[in-house]
Amino acid sequence: SNVSYRENCGYSSRTIYSAWMDNNFKIAAGCFFGTLNEFEDAVDESYSGDAAEAYKQAARDCISELTIKLNKQ
Repeated sequence: SNVSYRENCGYSSRTIYSAWMDNNFKIAAGCFFGTLNEFEDAVDESYSGDAAEAYKQAARDCISELTIKLNKQ
């Protein structure tokens, strides 16, 4: 109930998860686990252009969905 996800993201068609933990939204994708800002920085190191933006947007969408689900607005 404190998790949302998006499938087929990034070059490796990963599933991205967002979770509410330790009073913060966290992102898990492959071996990555951290905050949205940390995720976006990591994506920028490996992706560029539309691919980077789509990957980051998928994580933002997960957090938006979870925000509504958990009433964290």
